[in-house]
Amino acid sequence: MMSIIVWNCKGALKPSFQNHVRELVNCHDPAIMVVMETRIGGDRARDISDRLPFDGAIHSDTIGFSSGIWLLWNSEKVQITHLAMSEQEVHVLVKDLRSFIILMRNILMRRNRSSSVWRRLWEQTISRRTL
Repeated sequence: MMSIIVWNCKGALKPSFQNHVRELVNCHDPAIMVVMETRIGGDRARDISDRLPFDGAIHSDTIGFSSGIWLLWNSEKVQITHLAMSEQEVHVLVKDLRSFIILMRNILMRRNRSSSVWRRLWEQTISRRTL
């Protein structure tokens, strides 16, 4: 099951913001985190989100000193395809990579296990598993 956190932080420049994000990630291990009302865009948004425990990020522009959406994700768990964005919305396609691996494992287990091809595929699937 994929875990997603959506948080209206009302300002990502608060001194406690980064610590709160880390605490939420440690407690819930989300694949995706959406942070709304960041009130920060552009390079400052990237500087802050680069220090957070996610390796993928999309930032919307702010409207003055309000609004702002950050979509943060762990690329070992999900694949994000950016579709569209405005100051108040972000549209993406999300692929849960762990579900794909589970599906592949189930398909492979139903095949003839004595086949060397299927056995190699199974071993590769297990070696890449992120569960």
